[in-house]
Amino acid sequence: MVRLQLRSRNEIEHIIQDRLNQDCTETVLPIWRNRTDVSGKIIDIPIDCLVMRVKNTRTKDLQRGAVRKGQPILSGEDVLPAPVEGTFDEINQWELLTQNYQSVLLLREANKKRGGKSLVEKIQDEQWSNGDRPIITQQGVLINGNTRLAALEYLIRESPDALGPSISIENPSIEVIVIPDREALEGDIKQLEKKLQARIVDVLYYDWIQVTTEILDEEIDIADAAALSAAVDSYKQYPGFQNAKEIEHKVEMRMLADELLNRLGLPDQTFEISPPEFLMDEMVKRKKNLLKLSEPANRATEEQKILAAYSIMLRLSLDGLAKGEMRYQVSRMQQTPDSDEMLDAVNSTVPGLIVQAMNESGFDEVETYELNLDAYGRLTDDERGNIAHSISDAAEEMHIRNKEINNERLVIERLKDAIKHLKNSRKYLTNGKDLPIEADVVELFTQLTTLMHEYHTDLRRLYELG
Repeated sequence: MVRLQLRSRNEIEHIIQDRLNQDCTETVLPIWRNRTDVSGKIIDIPIDCLVMRVKNTRTKDLQRGAVRKGQPILSGEDVLPAPVEGTFDEINQWELLTQNYQSVLLLREANKKRGGKSLVEKIQDEQWSNGDRPIITQQGVLINGNTRLAALEYLIRESPDALGPSISIENPSIEVIVIPDREALEGDIKQLEKKLQARIVDVLYYDWIQVTTEILDEEIDIADAAALSAAVDSYKQYPGFQNAKEIEHKVEMRMLADELLNRLGLPDQTFEISPPEFLMDEMVKRKKNLLKLSEPANRATEEQKILAAYSIMLRLSLDGLAKGEMRYQVSRMQQTPDSDEMLDAVNSTVPGLIVQAMNESGFDEVETYELNLDAYGRLTDDERGNIAHSISDAAEEMHIRNKEINNERLVIERLKDAIKHLKNSRKYLTNGKDLPIEADVVELFTQLTTLMHEYHTDLRRLYELG
């Protein structure tokens, strides 16, 4: 999906000024230049006079990912050449090619289902309404409503009948609110954008990755208490960013996600891939605790081991081969030996999958641990599944050890686990589908029965001696 058309910058400004000079209804803006008593004029304007803002929060991550990939962008029958560095610079905002890229990226957002419905479906069901008018600059740049415009143009092009009488298909135009100043500063636009976003509770809310992108772009030093306190006022309207502690934690989650995806060969794709939020939350907490427990001299090496373990766990989670997104397995890493045990579990299943090396860092040599991406790429799903099972088994052993279960309780706990797993397995027998091979089950049950008998015999002998 590309823009239907776009008028020249001069023509857009002329049309807007002409309509502002007519009698217009005014409405108070949510905020403008730190004031809440400033009004903007309402005008009706052709949609080909509206410019999708390239600094839009919703598309920043998608822009970076598209440039990093360096691949043509496909949208329906349209093929756009690969974007390059500078494509999304503000100076190119009025270029039709840049607007086409922006339209494609915004449409991806408009088609995402949030709360069971996408924005495109919402407009189809409810028709276009002027009840929530987009706000624009006097140059036609949308401060909000970018995604809605992308969805509207898509429907005009692909499903015009779905819009009914709410939009003229031949000469589509909508009502907008124009800010009162001829020139708008980026800081004023961002302040208004955040205020407008705070009112959104349906299909268009920003997720934690988009919000942390804004925080990182502002280069807020989360180690600086004063800077963090100031950030609270700007971001407290977003769920999960209500106080300094929450903001600091979310930024740490984002930075860890970026680091792990870089290690997986997926830089600048955090938003597009969207690593599980709860998994990143658990990873940050455990990483902090493990580094606190490690000796200062060993901390850099310990961090490398943790990141290597997290990399394979996140990769398995993204591949859909991990139960519960590997969050349970991460939560079992509570002592400094645990990262070693996780890496051992991986390499014992697929030798050499985690590569150890010595790299120079300044005047020091640092021990590094990395997932061998080429080797992982050659594995079958079954082989990857075996790694996930090995990690789960290692996590269970850590759980038992870290709970300090003594030998007296150890066998009881393991027998309880075996009973629980067998009970859960029986649930899958009810539908009569995907049954295990009978010969395999008989063989394993025979081994299990023999081991139980031998263990019980040894136990009875010890009871008699004791």
